[in-house]
Amino acid sequence: MKSFRISCFAISLLGLASYCFAQDSIESQVEKLLANPGLKGGIQGIVIESLKTGKVLCEHNPDLHFVPASNNKLLTATATLALLGPEYAYHTRLLAAKPISDGKIDGDLYLKGSGDPILLFADIDGLAEKLKALGVKSISGNIVADSSRFDNKVYGFGWEWDDMPFYYSAQVSGLNLNENMATITVTPGKKVGDSVKTVVAPLPDEFEVINKGTTGVKGSPDSIAVTRVLGKNLLVITGSVAVDKKQDKKSTISITVEDPPLYAASYLALKLKQAGIRCKKVVEGIAPENAELLAETVSPPLSVVLARMNKPSDNLIAECMLKTLGAEMGSKHIGSTEIGRDASMAWYKAHGVDTGAIHMVDGSGLSRHNLVSPRAYCQMLKAAYKLPTFKTLYDSLPIVGVDGTAKNRLKGTLAQGNSHIKDGYVQFASSLSGYVKNRNGEELVFVMFMNNHTTSNSVPTAVQDAILRLLSESKSEP
Repeated sequence: MKSFRISCFAISLLGLASYCFAQDSIESQVEKLLANPGLKGGIQGIVIESLKTGKVLCEHNPDLHFVPASNNKLLTATATLALLGPEYAYHTRLLAAKPISDGKIDGDLYLKGSGDPILLFADIDGLAEKLKALGVKSISGNIVADSSRFDNKVYGFGWEWDDMPFYYSAQVSGLNLNENMATITVTPGKKVGDSVKTVVAPLPDEFEVINKGTTGVKGSPDSIAVTRVLGKNLLVITGSVAVDKKQDKKSTISITVEDPPLYAASYLALKLKQAGIRCKKVVEGIAPENAELLAETVSPPLSVVLARMNKPSDNLIAECMLKTLGAEMGSKHIGSTEIGRDASMAWYKAHGVDTGAIHMVDGSGLSRHNLVSPRAYCQMLKAAYKLPTFKTLYDSLPIVGVDGTAKNRLKGTLAQGNSHIKDGYVQFASSLSGYVKNRNGEELVFVMFMNNHTTSNSVPTAVQDAILRLLSESKSEP
């Protein structure tokens, strides 16, 4: 009954917003929407301004500090875009200490990462093919994974340990592959009571599997769960799957890997072996400064990577982006979150943002130790709006009712296709910010932070949607 009431209230909010549009100021209407009983006990911070006139249309707790959740990604994205430019790209290289001689690499082959967060299996396939095309038939030494572009802090400050096996909490490295995830496919055994069948791809030998999953009776619900033991590539399968279940998308589960650089180098070793190129073992190390470039793969430009980050709200990309900024701006050229943050804060301060109201500890917003005031965040959005590269940032954001994390929000309203946003959620913290045009085409900037609510996240989300719809249906003042 409680969930039914919450759902009904969420739906009724949109109707309430429609009723209010013709009455009172935007601020008074927002205050009515914030009276939602589901938000009782929590705290909300709102800032809404006109980008055309600079007029403040609404302020509600603008100077309190809030957990921004994934809105933290825009703090990372805006500064990185401004400082590195939209054409910045990542280079992943194959290096050797000595030139190729008679089809042989005398010594080690180095796979050196630059922090590329979207390096694909196909990219490594291409590197192996390039090496084969150079006539390489054997490597006398090892395949060495070089992740020295970043520091060795693979998790953000304050990340929760029970998130770490799952896709949104992948380890962060200077050498990443497939977003540092493997896949495990689980299908039923031949008869009820049998252990489930499991296939780990693409490197089954890199994982140990403890299979506690069982085959259930026909039509029984699927309760299969896969987790990874912390600090190990040890997978544990529990639950059951019906004996008559056909393999589908839900049969394959992504899980994070321990030690991404070693994982990437192991995949390269596999592809080299398949290409007939012999080598010894896979280890981690650092390439010599004078190592010779044999082959490389180059990522799409930052403008593309930004969209890959913002639209689905990808945490790994955000963390790599902030560390990349640290590597490019720091004196030692080793990427760290701290150096990237300091570079970001310096840029923001120079562009009129109150950095005293920003406490930034990671790039993605997964940590609950991030804090920012709505006013400071609005200043950041206004600084971004003035950038010559603003369109790149704007196009990278989810479009309400169209794509990304906003695909299913406010369909059939004036906000659909008209608002580019960044949303975010961690437990007890929900956020929405971005840009929207009103009925007159006037561009508005808005920030909504909602913390410490103990209801389902559907309640603050409904309030945010009602406010955004209000803005899209509002009219400019004479």
